[in-house]
Formats: sequence, structure tokens, C-alpha cells
Amino acid sequence: MSLPYHNRRMARGHERADQICGPNIGLTLQANRQAVQDARRCLRWLEQQGYTSLGILGTSIGSSVGYITMVHDEAVRAGGFFHVSTYFADVVSQGMTTTHVWESLRHHVSVDELRGYWAPISPMPYVERGMGAGRSSFLVYGKYDPTMLPELTQQMLDSLRRHGANPRTLALHCGHYSLELAPFSYIAGYRMLSFFRSALA
Repeated sequence: MSLPYHNRRMARGHERADQICGPNIGLTLQANRQAVQDARRCLRWLEQQGYTSLGILGTSIGSSVGYITMVHDEAVRAGGFFHVSTYFADVVSQGMTTTHVWESLRHHVSVDELRGYWAPISPMPYVERGMGAGRSSFLVYGKYDPTMLPELTQQMLDSLRRHGANPRTLALHCGHYSLELAPFSYIAGYRMLSFFRSALA
């Protein structure tokens, strides 16, 4: 499933999905909310086709969308996530890929304020409410990820465990975009497939 402003849904004149993660705080909220709604509508469609063992898989910003979808939709029995972080604002303010977004915002809003504004589209508030504690999940991340920093991933994992979740994890010696390259992609893909086969059996 394509996220809003990705692939054929990309706005004319744009080469990347600036609207789903950009300096327009309201548009970023709206686009991510749309992504969760799209995912849930996709789940309803799959149910209408007769599917009952449903899982969700997300990568990067899609892992945030996937987690929020999972904790709000009982149809999702398992979630697999490539790259994991805490708050949307933490990634934007600390990640290398989103430096340009933070530069546009930092003179107008603090990280704490932005964390509050973007809390609804961040995984951490749902974790802290114990949402997702009863779900099977598998989190894969790079130990040298400059976009979703490993220390943020560790904070997320610590919070998940503290609030009753028991996720499986896989840390690879790669970065954010190198996870899609061999041999890391083969390892991650095989382990993710094995997880879903077991969780949805």
C-alpha cells in the first residue's frame, strides 16, 4: 500500500513525500492520519475478501503508521516494523535525513512543543498507555542508523517492555537505507517472513 504523497500519490512537482513529514505541522498530522485511515480501510477490504489472519508491515515512517494502526485495529494479529523510533519530533529534530525539516521549524517551535503537537502520529504515547501489549511484534533496526537513531530505538524497546509488550528484535550492523541492500535485506526479509508465518499460523 502506498502512503499518502508516495509513488503515484506524489504531489505534482515534488520528487519526494515532503508533505507526510515536513515543516507544515498541520499537513504532517493530516497526512499521517490519512495513512492510518488508509491502512484500516485496506484491512476492512481484506476481511471482505475472506482473509482472517491479518498482519501489518511497515518501513521507516511506515513503521510508525503500522504500529498506530495495529494498536487501534483488533483485526491486526501481528506487526513487523523495519526501523523504529519514539516520537515523530525526535526523529525530525535528531535524524540526518530530516535536518532540512528541523531547520525550517527550530526557530518557531521547541522539540517539546513539537513532540506534543505530533503526539497523535507518534508510537510512544500509545506504548505508554499499554496499547499493543497483547500483540505479536517484530522490530528490525540498524545499529548505525542516522535517521532513526539507535538510542531512540532503544528507548522505544525499553518502553514497550516496561508496559507489558514482549517484542522480538533484530539489530543489524547497517544504517537506515543500507538495510535494503544485501546481505542485510536477505537476513531481515527471511527473519520477518519467519515471524509472520509463526505469528499468523
